[in-house]
Amino acid sequence: MKLADAKRLAVKRGLNIRFSLPDGLECVIDCHGVGRVPGLEGTPSFSLEEGFAAAQTFLIEANPGPGDRTGGSPKRQLLSRSQLEEWVSPAECAGMSAEE
Repeated sequence: MKLADAKRLAVKRGLNIRFSLPDGLECVIDCHGVGRVPGLEGTPSFSLEEGFAAAQTFLIEANPGPGDRTGGSPKRQLLSRSQLEEWVSPAECAGMSAEE
């Protein structure tokens, strides 16, 4: 699984995907597929792709839909790398969700 796969998943399902990076930083892939590193100033001393490859846990935040009236806070779920890889399975690439 590559960073591009996680970005596609974030866009397709409207998720934010968070994972830890070297130097104690965190990357957030937003629901638009954009990877951001809050608090990063200047040129990083690491590759985002390499940081993603080294990450073993991911915090998934499901953003509430526009018609959701449950308070608007995102639902969070902690996944291991293997669990996230199941979400980015070939079935997901073919347009089927992992739950189907």
